[in-house]
Amino acid sequence: YIAAGLRVGGPYKIIVDSDTYADQEYSDIYLQLGKEERINSQLQQEDTNTIVITGSRVLSTMADGSSSYFGEQAIKTQSGITRDIKDIVRANPLVVVLPGDDAQLTIAGMNPRFNSFTVDGISQNDDFGLNVGGNATQRSPLPIDALEQVTVDAAPFDAKVSGFSGGLINAVFKSGTNELHGGVWFEKLDDQWAGTPKDQGVEIPVEFGEESWGVNLDGALIKDKLFFNVSYESFDSPQTLEFGAAGSGAANVTEATLAEVAEVQRIARDVYGLTDAQTGSDTGSPVEEDEKYVIKLDWNINDFHRAAFTYQFNEGNRTRNTTSSPGELRLSSHWYNVTEELNNYTAKVYSDWTNDFSSEISVTSKEVSNRQVSFGNFADVTVRNLPSGGNIAFGSDFSRHANTLDTATDILKFDGVYLLTDHSIEFGFEYQELSVQNLFVQNSKGTIVFDNLANFENLIGDYTYANGTGNDPFAVGADFNRETFSFYVQDHWIVSDQLDLTFGLRYETLKSDDKPPFNQNSMNRTGFDNSENLDGIDIFLPRLGIKYEVNDDLTLRGGIGRFSGGQPNVWISNAYSAN
Repeated sequence: YIAAGLRVGGPYKIIVDSDTYADQEYSDIYLQLGKEERINSQLQQEDTNTIVITGSRVLSTMADGSSSYFGEQAIKTQSGITRDIKDIVRANPLVVVLPGDDAQLTIAGMNPRFNSFTVDGISQNDDFGLNVGGNATQRSPLPIDALEQVTVDAAPFDAKVSGFSGGLINAVFKSGTNELHGGVWFEKLDDQWAGTPKDQGVEIPVEFGEESWGVNLDGALIKDKLFFNVSYESFDSPQTLEFGAAGSGAANVTEATLAEVAEVQRIARDVYGLTDAQTGSDTGSPVEEDEKYVIKLDWNINDFHRAAFTYQFNEGNRTRNTTSSPGELRLSSHWYNVTEELNNYTAKVYSDWTNDFSSEISVTSKEVSNRQVSFGNFADVTVRNLPSGGNIAFGSDFSRHANTLDTATDILKFDGVYLLTDHSIEFGFEYQELSVQNLFVQNSKGTIVFDNLANFENLIGDYTYANGTGNDPFAVGADFNRETFSFYVQDHWIVSDQLDLTFGLRYETLKSDDKPPFNQNSMNRTGFDNSENLDGIDIFLPRLGIKYEVNDDLTLRGGIGRFSGGQPNVWISNAYSAN
């Protein structure tokens, strides 16, 4: 017998019922994400006297070579303070989280963009390829309290999974039970609770602070029938400027002085008609904030069919382009906010049609909106060679003049499992449609560089301008759709109590009816047709996995396979806009 599509966790109870032999019962069985639980049972005659001792071990963390499993306890007790799933999976020896604000994650040394991260089969990946952190959002896209189990695999030899050539991080959201559970938490970091750094014995006060809080609740709407789980998390961290103008008393100062800032503001006001607020100042309050929540419903339709619905939301904002070096002071009008909004919907139906055949059907829709909006709404202006030797920049950053991105990913997926003696035959189909609308035009509001204050006051500068046809940046926006069709079949063969073999084949092909406009000048210059859209490109992905249990303490695993994933759609987008 085979039972597929069961919720992870437990406890489960299995009863082997027989009219001829004595019944047998197995209790306290817990299921782990991505791992089969095999029960071998040998029934005895009714008149046989037996003593049965049963037990179970609930693992919070388990590492099997390149694969690791993390249960609910490991998630709750992870030692990181960022409340990011990366703090959990870094316990795998092949996982490295690189330093920096983006916390890039590499598995087995591969590029972070080549990994895949899914929860309940919902992709959390950046489908465009710009975020070096790999997620669709700047911070973690989900409340960590919503997770029940997490696995990480460097090379899963499973034809069912794809979309990566690095590693696969898979997780599952919690499901409600008949009992009502909930929790509220609050965290705060503050400079008043930390020591004051010193520079050559002199104290340099540094202000910082952040607050996080969240709430989670799960239970039953209808006992034994309809369950819910809700998790919410909020993060707010006013940022401290790293640099200030010389004479401001900031911990780090630029070459440009407060007097030079005042002179730039005067000229911008008297000559160019800008207010001081429009020009900006060397002070301000950059922010980093994030809000996310997950709602999950589980419906036990009957003994043979189960459904689940999940909605995931994340909205974040981070101020960027503040002063980062002594040489150039960036006034507040030169800063910009990076905002991202994620909406994720998925519905699944799990069915046991017979004792031998089970299926899973899922529909997923993911929408991500990205905006990069400058504090200033005019040209990018730089005044160089100030009397102090420094530079001052203000106005809209040249790469933020026209910069928007919207992606939508829709997925329809079918997975089937058929039990045939010692073989589990798995097969399936997946259809994915990616829609991209990307606008990126540099210098569309103009970029002006003045060699000194005198030139700035006398309107003598170098001017750069670029735009779409008719001075319309939207004329060069990329707008295209791509479809991916995938098919797979594989056999999981239980050769013996010790040996398992898995061998399968996956086929993927791309389709697109949208072509970049043909550019004859590009053809003359390079000899290549720029209207290529990868339509019809396909690939075969064979997989073979071996698992051999030598004894209770030693298991050997191995395999060979071909992997494909981590699509750089940002490069493809350039073909539609940079022509």
